[in-house]
Amino acid sequence: MSVRRLAGETQNWLMKLDELRDAARNSPDNVELAKLLSDLHFLLDAAGQKALATLNELEDLAHRCDDLARMDFTILYDPARELFSIGYNVSQLRLDTSCYDLLASEARLASYVAIALGQVEQKHWFRLGLSLIHI
Repeated sequence: MSVRRLAGETQNWLMKLDELRDAARNSPDNVELAKLLSDLHFLLDAAGQKALATLNELEDLAHRCDDLARMDFTILYDPARELFSIGYNVSQLRLDTSCYDLLASEARLASYVAIALGQVEQKHWFRLGLSLIHI
């Protein structure tokens, strides 16, 4: 069962449990059943509240991740070379002359995300080389 479903359906289940518990309370033979249903009601209510809190936390995390992923990578992109610079020299207000040009570098994820966000063209991916080493 998903967290979203548990959070959304808890109130319906709690009402059904209340009906069963009330019916059990009206019968002297079902006192123990009524107690068990009360305990189950308490636990289900707690689980529903926890599921709702977890769902809210997950949605907040998803929004924060989305905000982070919306970073503008174009400031580091050299369109003439179709590659990302390794950095930006703030004192000289220009891109560093060296670029990430290997698919095996740590920058490949930034390349993938920038392409997915439409900030650079897909052909950039094919500018990344993969060196082969023969032994």
